[in-house]
Amino acid sequence: MILLRIFLAISFITLLLFIFVTFYNGNCTIKALSRQYDSLCVEEGNVADSLQRVEEPDPTNSSVTDSGAANTTMSPDPLGTQLTLVAPMDKHNFTALPQWKFDDIYRLDPQFKPSECMVSLRNSSNPVYKEKFIPNIQLFLQSDHVNMSEWNRLYHFNNPFGYMGFNHTAIKAAVDTIPKLASTQLLQVPTRAKDGCIRCAVVGTCGILNGSRLGKEIDSSDYVFRVNAAIIAGHEEDVGKRTSVYVHTAHSLIQSLMLHKKRGFKQIPTDKDIKYVLIPEGLRDYNFLESLMKNRKIPSGAYRGQTPRNYYSGHFNESSWNVLPCSYKCINNVRVYGFSTADYRKYPNYYYDTKHTKLVFFANHDYRLEMKTWKEFHDDKFIWMYLGKSE
Repeated sequence: MILLRIFLAISFITLLLFIFVTFYNGNCTIKALSRQYDSLCVEEGNVADSLQRVEEPDPTNSSVTDSGAANTTMSPDPLGTQLTLVAPMDKHNFTALPQWKFDDIYRLDPQFKPSECMVSLRNSSNPVYKEKFIPNIQLFLQSDHVNMSEWNRLYHFNNPFGYMGFNHTAIKAAVDTIPKLASTQLLQVPTRAKDGCIRCAVVGTCGILNGSRLGKEIDSSDYVFRVNAAIIAGHEEDVGKRTSVYVHTAHSLIQSLMLHKKRGFKQIPTDKDIKYVLIPEGLRDYNFLESLMKNRKIPSGAYRGQTPRNYYSGHFNESSWNVLPCSYKCINNVRVYGFSTADYRKYPNYYYDTKHTKLVFFANHDYRLEMKTWKEFHDDKFIWMYLGKSE
């Protein structure tokens, strides 16, 4: 249960920062959400002041390419001409957060198209978000994203930001199974959206939704995102019926089905044209991904003997990877429902709890900082968050 809560938080944080999906005319698709980036070079010193500088090996000796130019872009090494793997590293050998000179180098989307929506984050007047937000960042992992040069750069970062401590052969074997996208444009703007804006609802499972009667409001969104044990039957009045995108890790998918089966979560959402987004937050996700694409049982490691495709109830179609997506990249108007707020004691842990249950805080999950951060996002109009009936 502790691990489930931790990965629920990981799913939520990643979802809010990267609320993206690929649409096409056909069956569902699953994408591996990634932080693999094109080379965007920035001046050293743009890293947050809170980072502690520690002595580390010279990055120039770690087979990492750096253009040396500020605020410029360059193409990644497409052929992987750097033939030597960077020396092994272990996160446990670091006493403080290292600062590499390539900390702020990112893979960019070469097919990026600007949004026409004037209220999107990329057009925000807030100087903090405007500086930090990179609208054309590459989100979805593809088979050509793990050449030697890119591996060596990302090996300096702990997962989910990179591959530190991972085995190159194992990761590459998994990533190589992902077909290359014909297009990376995401989220089609609805024809009724004259302003060019995409509006979505991101629905969590916290008890604040119990008795909220927000189902119709949620379903009126252009797209509805759900995570974890997204139990709908019997709770439609509070949480709605639609699911456009289901975001998960291998762990959250399997554990949610296991732990919440008695509550009615017997399969993940399988709406018509639903899209699935897999977040590779650990090695087990890459093992899951490889076996999913190869339609086999997981041969070793976590969930050994499990067949990933069984968890999608027949809604996974490998051919969907090769269908042209026709959509925009970023949702412009994000409304968040069902996540913890400062008055969490008033509500049960989950919206489907039949009696009041307590939200348990753990040392490795700073719920209070999380609540504070999302409230700041709400106040700054980065997102709109449901704060209860008294908001």
